[in-house]
Amino acid sequence: EQEYFAAGVTDEITSRLAASSSLGVISRTSAILYARSDKTAKQIGEDLGVDYILEGSVRWAEGDDGSGRVRVTTQLIRAADDTHIWAQPYDREIADIFQIQSEIAGQVVERVGAAVEGTAGPGTVGRPLAGPPTEDLEAYSLYMRGRFHRQQLTREGLEQASEYLQRAIDRDPGLAQAYAELVRVDLAWQGFRFGPADEIMPRARARLARALDLDASAPEVQVVLGGFQMIDGDWRAAEETYRRLIELRPSFAEAHSRLGQVRGVGFGDLEAAVRESRLATLLDPLSPAQHQRLSRWLYHAGDYEGSSNTSGCWSSIRSPAPLPHRPPGTPIAGSAATKRRSERRNAITTSTRTRVGTGSPTLLRTTPRQGGGRRRSRHWQRRRPRDRTPFWSRSHTP
Repeated sequence: EQEYFAAGVTDEITSRLAASSSLGVISRTSAILYARSDKTAKQIGEDLGVDYILEGSVRWAEGDDGSGRVRVTTQLIRAADDTHIWAQPYDREIADIFQIQSEIAGQVVERVGAAVEGTAGPGTVGRPLAGPPTEDLEAYSLYMRGRFHRQQLTREGLEQASEYLQRAIDRDPGLAQAYAELVRVDLAWQGFRFGPADEIMPRARARLARALDLDASAPEVQVVLGGFQMIDGDWRAAEETYRRLIELRPSFAEAHSRLGQVRGVGFGDLEAAVRESRLATLLDPLSPAQHQRLSRWLYHAGDYEGSSNTSGCWSSIRSPAPLPHRPPGTPIAGSAATKRRSERRNAITTSTRTRVGTGSPTLLRTTPRQGGGRRRSRHWQRRRPRDRTPFWSRSHTP
């Protein structure tokens, strides 16, 4: 019961920290791999080039009358020597969960900013924080459950996500984020070929239209809007959408990745495609998808060695801890551990590990690192196509 709640709280804190222009926030998809890890703070720092770790736990209890209390404990740790810099418990009514999330984000930026000169001002997160998505705590709880199950990317998970999100909308018909999350469920359902496209896509477009009517500025809505603009071939509109989204959340890896795809496919701008894809990989270093995209863009840009290195990197690393929806030892992502140590010294990162539930780490960086892993894939070296013309300029005959 507490697993989805911990994941939801972590996501919300990550989103708030991602609004900071002075800190780079590593994606939850990479951070979650350390949620159940037995590794020490120093080991995580060595793996990911992390200087700071925000470790936390989340517990909540609901009474018979529907009221409840939540206890969130956090501590900021310097990874190099395992020194505890700051710790703060929060024990309040569950109705205060939004305020707790904002306070944690603000204090993290303040503490990290004090440790690194000029990175952030006291008590700020770079931009004004968005308000809670809903005032109905039951709807919020259902929304977090739906988002948690959607991220499992299994048929059962998508079915459960759809059920929870629909119940959230029944509780609060104005919850735009729930409609946007349902769109992502539809797109995942279609991507896995679980249903016919002529039924799924019209439903997804209708849900997107409703989300836009309710709150077109919400980042969760913007990201699915950009996806449909890409599907429709409206590259200019998609570029504007993702640039606007990056302005709201500079550390949103998915937005950088999709902007790179827009620039590369829509405009043939390989330099921008590689740049944005590399940024996405830095912000989500343990995501196989991000490394795969970067490898492909490097290849089309003519950097075959870089493409091979990146390909070998993401295909060879295994997860540090088993996940509920992924068997132990499953290959997952790029080798952040192979980053050069000189590059690591240029990065400042903070992670959040939740001890209760499966909340994921949140990683912050003030200076981006460059480069990928150094392993080479024999498969890529052995099968190098003769036609090196960019794929969008080739003529295809049926």
